[in-house]
Amino acid sequence: GHVALTDFNIATKLKSGLLKSRSGTYCYMAPEILGDRGYSSSVDWWSLGVLFYELVYGKRPFPQEDARKLKNAILGETIRFPTQTTVNYSPDCISAVQGFLERDVTKRLGCGPDGFARIKEHPFFRNIDWDRLERREISPPFVPDADRSNFDITYDLEELLLEQNPLEGRPRK
Repeated sequence: GHVALTDFNIATKLKSGLLKSRSGTYCYMAPEILGDRGYSSSVDWWSLGVLFYELVYGKRPFPQEDARKLKNAILGETIRFPTQTTVNYSPDCISAVQGFLERDVTKRLGCGPDGFARIKEHPFFRNIDWDRLERREISPPFVPDADRSNFDITYDLEELLLEQNPLEGRPRK
């Protein structure tokens, strides 16, 4: 029932300066990674925003078919927030998703010296008792069935197929 996020396929200790390497799952990479501008922990809040978008809308914010188009979309395409959905999400919920998917790192929700405090103060998260949540004293809204798989292989296949020519044929002998 309680979600435990470990990392988004990579982990590193941040030292002084900005990181420049590129690794991880492409569709979760922040603009500052793909734009080769250097980055810090701000990229984790972007990745959380992509995940949050997926949970709200049931799809990714950038549905491009290949890596080049996906990179261009992440770097500058307008993120669409559908208004016609089966569930009416509160403006505070949408504002939180938008805050995490802010391309300007100085404005992105969660970033900066008061980053986590800004998340806790956001109207969508304001009523959460963070101490009780950390102690897992709040009942989760969903408890998965431990006797069956709760994993959809589609996402792994999508990532594989985003690669240019992921399955190249070899000449026969």
